[in-house]
Amino acid sequence: MKPNKAAAFTLLEVMIAVAILGLVGLSIFRFVEGTLAGVASGTELVEEAEFLEGFGAFLAAQMEHLPVRIGAITGEPHRFDQVSGDELRWIATPGPGMLTRFANGEYTVALTTRQVPGGGFEIGLNRQDVEAREEARWYPLFGDVHGFEVRYFDAAREEWVERWSDLTNRPTLVLVKLWRDPEGEPHEWMLPIPYVSRDALSPQYNFNRRRRGRGRGSRNRDADRSGERDPRGNRGGRDRGAPSADGSAPRGERPPPPQPPPNRPSAP
Repeated sequence: MKPNKAAAFTLLEVMIAVAILGLVGLSIFRFVEGTLAGVASGTELVEEAEFLEGFGAFLAAQMEHLPVRIGAITGEPHRFDQVSGDELRWIATPGPGMLTRFANGEYTVALTTRQVPGGGFEIGLNRQDVEAREEARWYPLFGDVHGFEVRYFDAAREEWVERWSDLTNRPTLVLVKLWRDPEGEPHEWMLPIPYVSRDALSPQYNFNRRRRGRGRGSRNRDADRSGERDPRGNRGGRDRGAPSADGSAPRGERPPPPQPPPNRPSAP
């Protein structure tokens, strides 16, 4: 009788199968790892973009609601270890944007950078009440800052300046630049500043004063408001039927047609 031989895999076939399964598993692991890393990186980029967008909206809202007073906005340039760390200072009213909701009075707020222990810089708000009744407090916003620069557009000089110290005037625009990558391009925000006349920012200006001068025609306007009529029968205004001072036609009427020149006598 012939011996019964059972079918089986050889050692070489088993080794080849194990190697194929290992390669497939390694490929799947790397694919999943790369996908998760991409999702995490994308999430961080989205969060940073949303944070920077909110940061710009916060600055725009603060500049839009500057109080009408002297020194509402000032700024100084600074550099620390060859890194720009300018300071933008303004006066703000209390509210959620200033990290306090139920406070009283106004606050002096400074947006600037400062060095953190271990190296590097962070940007934040240094806030103190105008009357200095309490100590200034530092509110960090985010770290890993590699530069912060502020420029102001002076409409009178028609140029950008790095310092704003005119207490009775305001810049037209404020340009804010923030570097998160030392080798990359900065994030920029162009902030318009509401116009306020220089008289309104003067210390002698009184917002409750009345007009001292009464221009021409004020009597007629007062008469028109009170319902009285002048002696000529008109209500607050000159007689519409009377000619004007220069002899022209009354208001509301067409001027008369020009008269032809008189006939000159013929020569004999």
